[in-house]
Amino acid sequence: MSGYNDYDNWWRRDSARREIRKLNEPFREARRANRWNAELECYMDPQGNPVIDPDKVDFDAVTNLFPDQDTYNTRRLSEKGYEADLMNKIKEIFEASVLKVVEMKKEERTRAGKDDRGSKENGRGY
Repeated sequence: MSGYNDYDNWWRRDSARREIRKLNEPFREARRANRWNAELECYMDPQGNPVIDPDKVDFDAVTNLFPDQDTYNTRRLSEKGYEADLMNKIKEIFEASVLKVVEMKKEERTRAGKDDRGSKENGRGY
């Protein structure tokens, strides 16, 4: 039975890779066009929407959204909105990755600002 589970894990991971790979071209195009938004700290598409850096997506979170292949195919064929709902959940994870990166950068700047002030106060500043 472990062979089936191995195949199922492979299928879920491959499905996640395929969805994340779809982000590559829009991200590369936004970088080539230099559409950087300093306020959001991310690249933007021509319509002004944030473009997700595929390297920043939580791969495990996307993988965990996918059920086993049999369940996926059964639900995809029998439930009208199943696939659209799944894709919306994946999109939420993608969008959350943008917010996570922005929050991390803000924290880094805050820490850097505190470090700079601390060194000046101790006489080690410029």
